[in-house]
Amino acid sequence: MVTIAGRYKVDQDGLAIGHEVFLIQWQKGKREIVWPERYATAKLVYPIPPWKRRSRR
Repeated sequence: MVTIAGRYKVDQDGLAIGHEVFLIQWQKGKREIVWPERYATAKLVYPIPPWKRRSRR
């Protein structure tokens, strides 16, 4: 089936297999893909710094 998010497919057990999920973080005011590694534009920042130590830009 094709959805607004792209193709949707399930295996014989009902597990979704037709769509990749991305983990995104805002880093220095820019949206970065941090997982999966093959698409990453930046490394994961973890643990996340407290609010008062985060850079806004």
